Amino acid sequence: MLSRIYPIFCFLYVPEFFKNMEQKSCIVFCRCGAGIISDSELNEIAEGLKKLDAQVFELRDLCAYSIHGQDVLNAIGHEFQQKIIIACYPRAVKNMLRQGGVDLGDFDVLNFRDLSPKEIFSELETKCQITQGEARYEVETTKLEVPAWFPVIDES
Repeated sequence: MLSRIYPIFCFLYVPEFFKNMEQKSCIVFCRCGAGIISDSELNEIAEGLKKLDAQVFELRDLCAYSIHGQDVLNAIGHEFQQKIIIACYPRAVKNMLRQGGVDLGDFDVLNFRDLSPKEIFSELETKCQITQGEARYEVETTKLEVPAWFPVIDES
């Protein structure tokens, strides 16, 4: 519509959404509050992520964000081409996000219950093609003050 009214407008104006499309890789790291992996493993993952060339969002924690931070997660889904989540069971994460109304598009889940930090970084490098560099690292904490939990895992 704008191109018919203002033909040159489409060449000069680049909506914010399209500017963000150049952001290729995003890692969402669940700083799990349930204690399912040790604090030392969580810290090792966090420190390693800071050395990767990717946007990293450390969420405290993903379960709470699935019900109280959908806007943050949906924005991530729209702004990045490649999304990798480091959290627990992939099936639980995918169902939890879907049932919470979060649309991330396609994404991979690396299970920190099954993979060591070293294995996670190997997967990020080989499978996901994330290179070494300096991460753009953000820590996000939800205002929802409940213990970590799986709001929904399976549907009947």
